[in-house]
Amino acid sequence: MFTRRTRFGYRRQIMTPPETRAYEREVATHVKAALQRHGHSIYLGPLSVRVEFFFHDRHVRRHHTKAPDLDNLLKALFDALNGVLWKDDRQIDFITAAKRFTQGESYIALQVVEDHSLPDLGAQAVPPRSAPLASTDDSTGK
Repeated sequence: MFTRRTRFGYRRQIMTPPETRAYEREVATHVKAALQRHGHSIYLGPLSVRVEFFFHDRHVRRHHTKAPDLDNLLKALFDALNGVLWKDDRQIDFITAAKRFTQGESYIALQVVEDHSLPDLGAQAVPPRSAPLASTDDSTGK
């Protein structure tokens, strides 16, 4: 389940490592089979996704900093599911993700919900990059 990051090669060509391509093919094959078994078709609208990556480890810890990075795991998984589970991963407008260690087998738990409204993040939400971080009073410059 470990994947390697896409790299830029000679003349700035994008190169996906063979291990990552093999992983993406394996994921796509499993998901296609599950979709056929359950009579599902590809998602076309906005989506919310919850993903948990479980890795085998003899010494289960609650918090860890082991590789691979969560963002790289998500990228490889989402790339594998483009055209298989959803048309394009641009449809995803809300993600909840975690990586965990377990004494059992490694696996991925994936939940996809077609959504038409985003969950309320409340006061803890981080403002968009273009939004000011603090309000200022234009008349005083403070």
